[in-house]
Amino acid sequence: MTQLNDSQFVMLKEYLELLHVMSEGFDYLYSNLQENAPPQVFDIFNDLLNAFAHLNSCHEQIAIIFVDEPSIQGELENCKHVIVKLSDWFNSTDNQEKKSIIGSQVIPAFEAWKYDMQVCLKPFIIH
Repeated sequence: MTQLNDSQFVMLKEYLELLHVMSEGFDYLYSNLQENAPPQVFDIFNDLLNAFAHLNSCHEQIAIIFVDEPSIQGELENCKHVIVKLSDWFNSTDNQEKKSIIGSQVIPAFEAWKYDMQVCLKPFIIH
């Protein structure tokens, strides 16, 4: 099993916390996205995009740390499927359609991936 140094341990804990915060962001989007959505909805969406950029940076580090852990490498790759689903947001100008995309495609894909990623990483951060 891969041994983590202190900074890697902290990074993974913060990474898992970020996944949780992202779930809350998606829930907020779904709950508040309507035809006359408040501007905070779009702020949260932009925050989620920034969070995915941060995940990408973390994924580069995680790939190096866990080079010999095929399950983690696979989950890093699976994150791309969530991003593809999220990109459908940009193909719509209708908030109801965006809400449908978030609720029926993005949230289920993200939550399934997040769960699998947590299962892969938790053994490394639980003492």
